[in-house]
Amino acid sequence: KKNKEKRKRVLIYFTASLLLNVALLANITFLKVKSKTRYLSALKSEIKKIDTQTSAAQEKMHKIQILRNYLSASRQTLGLFTEVYRLCPEGISLDSLDISRKKPSEGLVIAGRATNSHTVLKFTDALKGSLFITTVDVAYIAKRKSDPQEMVNFEIKAGF
Repeated sequence: KKNKEKRKRVLIYFTASLLLNVALLANITFLKVKSKTRYLSALKSEIKKIDTQTSAAQEKMHKIQILRNYLSASRQTLGLFTEVYRLCPEGISLDSLDISRKKPSEGLVIAGRATNSHTVLKFTDALKGSLFITTVDVAYIAKRKSDPQEMVNFEIKAGF
């Protein structure tokens, strides 16, 4: 009987210590999960803060890129006008310079008057040698009588 009671006590102690250990392990696991949950929520809040800053920075970068493109296009336009002026020979009067920036056929249309068609062709050859201009086509050269001298009207289409 004493052995039986001793065995019961040992079994009760063993069961109690086993339950205590299981409860301890469950508590430790619960605390780890809770700390990870807190860490993740803190991380999410930091990401939200950074996300708003990042989106603001991206918006600023987008505006900067638009401004850079605008300035680049303005510089290219100014360079193109300067090049046309530099290449324009004596005897040509320019009436209009139209620039089209629509893709894929960016182009320049030059219209004006010249003393003769040879001067227009000379201007066309000079434009073909330009670094800014890739293609040059004479749309038309038309003679006209005005005042005492003979003049020609012309239109040149150029790609850049």
